Amino acid sequence: MKRLVQIFLFVLLIIICIYFYKYSLRQETKNNNDEEESLIVNTKTDQNNKNNFIENLSYGVNLDGNRKYMITAQESEISNLDGSEIISMNFVIAEYIDEEKKPLTIKSKNATYNTSNFNSRFKNNVKITYLNHLIEAENVYIDFKNNFILIKDNVVYDGPLASIASDGIKIDLVTKNISIFMDKKLDDINLKSKK
Repeated sequence: MKRLVQIFLFVLLIIICIYFYKYSLRQETKNNNDEEESLIVNTKTDQNNKNNFIENLSYGVNLDGNRKYMITAQESEISNLDGSEIISMNFVIAEYIDEEKKPLTIKSKNATYNTSNFNSRFKNNVKITYLNHLIEAENVYIDFKNNFILIKDNVVYDGPLASIASDGIKIDLVTKNISIFMDKKLDDINLKSKK
């Protein structure tokens, strides 16, 4: 009887070993095939797209002092630069909401957004609206580390009281102080009163 139990346990052990061997081998082969299929699919995708294009991409961030920043683009391409994810965007709308819940909206044809520090550069037909103020320019830079917006190149401001043409405007996001300047000190800022 003892001998019969030993034989039974030995046969059972062999059957279990065979079962696990076949199951593991079959699973490993299946996993290898899946990985090969995955590599083939990824290779085909990379060959077709060459880049990481995304349509209708949006980012939103809560900043200190109850401020918010959101940026959206119809077309985007993601790349990495020095460990930071950089998003090249087309047909862009961004909105900065200050601590008083007043929105500043920026629209441009192109923009670049850094996902690690939220800094953004807008270019080509940039339009900024804030309440009943409109600023048009070729380039706009938002620096959240230093809390400013720099508006450059062919800057035209249109407000309820006046219109101004200059080379640049710098807006402090914390104090809301505005500096209007010309690149050449001898050039004059063009100011037209609406009254």
